[in-house]
Amino acid sequence: GFARHPVGCGPFRLIGVDDRQLTLVAWKDYYRRTAWLDSLIFITSEAADQDATVKGLQMGRYDITEVPGTHRESVARSKTVRLISRRELSLSFLALNVKLAPFKNPLVRQAIAMSTDRAAILRLNPSGQVVATGVLPPGMSCYSPDDKTYPFDIEGARRKLAEAGFPGGRGLKPIPYCTSTRSARAQAVDSLLVSNWRKAGLPVTHTTLTWVELQRRIDAFDMPLFSLAWVADIPDPDSFVGSLFESTSPSNYSRYANAEVDSLIALGRIMVDPRARQLIYGRIERLVVQDVPIVPLYTTTSAYGVRRGIYGLELTPLGISCVDLANVWIGEPQDDQARVK
Repeated sequence: GFARHPVGCGPFRLIGVDDRQLTLVAWKDYYRRTAWLDSLIFITSEAADQDATVKGLQMGRYDITEVPGTHRESVARSKTVRLISRRELSLSFLALNVKLAPFKNPLVRQAIAMSTDRAAILRLNPSGQVVATGVLPPGMSCYSPDDKTYPFDIEGARRKLAEAGFPGGRGLKPIPYCTSTRSARAQAVDSLLVSNWRKAGLPVTHTTLTWVELQRRIDAFDMPLFSLAWVADIPDPDSFVGSLFESTSPSNYSRYANAEVDSLIALGRIMVDPRARQLIYGRIERLVVQDVPIVPLYTTTSAYGVRRGIYGLELTPLGISCVDLANVWIGEPQDDQARVK
């Protein structure tokens, strides 16, 4: 299928793919300048965890890897690796499938939001993160710093459950919360989330899946609660609200539908006046956050370790996936040291 034999028009072409890595080679007939590098090998997240890849980078086995917050200080001090970072137009969030029980009931969704301690998440796993104030990240057009989210309030969450007809969680079936395989620090965050939800009376159970299985189940819309991150394809608010919340969008993973939100999204796409757009997307954010198809968690500053001697790698707010790898080239490490001084 397309996943194994994709069709593209970039400077590299895929020659090999399996569960552990992707291999690409420079396409000599590329319509623009041929890439400097002959080939690229991407090691998948299923083949190595972040701690192992950072160690491998420092030992010279890898050239580039994402660096979690727990390793950023040590990488920044490295003589063989340099650290580059950039705030991304991204959002990490909890997704709630509003078509599945018990999240058909908005009061239960509100209980999840109110029993999610987002500040505590950042204390456990800082990694350059900032607590989200809504759906749109800082740096995005129409972003507003005004907090539109539910406050952390365990007692308030209990009252919401009682109002929904589930006092103390009685009558609720176990709620599976699914995440992909992650680091020990991320697993501590998941444990914190589940602990607080249970304190509120929500009988949540945590299931860890491979990314491949998680993606399959996301596409099947059969999970009531899971974690996900979204990075903008273009620096426009429609890349978030249109993709994630328009009722007809294929990436509306929460299966959320709100006629007013749909109308505002359509209006925002054709609106030119920036002040009017600000009002439109602000209204969309407030409606979505209050309806709780997702619980916004945090936005992220991405950081990557790059072996000294590698040049041309420039991060953008759209994330590592939008880096122009045709401009990356390899030189002498001493040249790199001279440039850093």
